[in-house]
Amino acid sequence: AREGGLLAEHNFYLYGTFRAPGTNELRYLLEKAGATVIPTIDQLAPFARRINRPIILCDPREQTDYERDAGIIAKFKPLI
Repeated sequence: AREGGLLAEHNFYLYGTFRAPGTNELRYLLEKAGATVIPTIDQLAPFARRINRPIILCDPREQTDYERDAGIIAKFKPLI
């Protein structure tokens, strides 16, 4: 593993809500592995121009605002 954790130097955005594991559990696991979790979609937009773009995680069964956010989210494909 890299110094600082397996996911050090990686940024994640948790889009929408998650059932199991929940959003808080996912955030905790990512941060324990050294990742940075971007807290809001507004803070996600500036990352679109970076080479090391954030990884967006989502639970497709739980998406309620995708149409509203599609313009921003589309810049970060693939969606996981």
